Amino acid sequence: MRRVDKVSTPGPLPNNAAAARADGCAFTLESESLPWEEAGSAGIAQKILRQDPVTGARTLLLRSAPRPAIEITDRRPQHHPVDEEFLCLDGRFTLEGSEWLTPLTYVYYPAGLVHGFRVDIPDGYEVYLRNSGPLVTERVDTPAQDRPYFTASEGENRGVPVVAYCADLIRDAVLSPQTSIVTLRNDKRNNNAAFIVCVPLGGCLESRLEESGASAEVFILEGGLRLSDRKLIGKRGYASLVAPAHLRMTAAESTILLLNVCGGELIGDLTRQAGSVSHSINSYIAP
Repeated sequence: MRRVDKVSTPGPLPNNAAAARADGCAFTLESESLPWEEAGSAGIAQKILRQDPVTGARTLLLRSAPRPAIEITDRRPQHHPVDEEFLCLDGRFTLEGSEWLTPLTYVYYPAGLVHGFRVDIPDGYEVYLRNSGPLVTERVDTPAQDRPYFTASEGENRGVPVVAYCADLIRDAVLSPQTSIVTLRNDKRNNNAAFIVCVPLGGCLESRLEESGASAEVFILEGGLRLSDRKLIGKRGYASLVAPAHLRMTAAESTILLLNVCGGELIGDLTRQAGSVSHSINSYIAP
């Protein structure tokens, strides 16, 4: 027996996140200027950065107050019909009991992956979260096993779960005098990918997004970037663009960013540099 819990967005989107707006090549906002909103559960708050009115895909910051395992009443694992991925920005928590997620840990849960067997949030958390569509949570009363597994409905067309501890990889990349790229995920099934990009002061990346329906999102972890129109976005700044588009990013200071590409490929500097200086995280891919 499964219970389906729909997670809805409380209230309207902020005006500056409700629709794409052209700032040269991208819609941009500074997330620090957005207020935290209640997210439907006690102790949970969110800042919505982007919501696709067609697909329901969302990008947001999600924050949780400390919730030790003993205080979590519903301990049933769950799965979703859409992909879910996040980067931990602050805090310490575990979803499965075996891996503690700390700042700069990246997690990707494909659609249909049953997870959340031993949730414990002793220190709270803040994550940068992306869902590929409307988030519907299905709780599993009688799981088939006590560790993550796929529901039968996913069949062979399923993604590869990823848990990546990126702090050491980023530390090595930052020491490089050239732009370095850490490939977190590169799914050829649907041309969806995630990268950590470290750009030295004055470094520049110039790429094009050409395929119809493709999109890209940038979230600044440290530093700041000037975009094509010279607009500056700083730490915790966000930018998104939809094809056809041209992206030119120049680092105003040494900068670390998370880049997501959906339904297409960025053609240009990113593609060329990824082939020569990228750092693979294949050894971190969960079984």
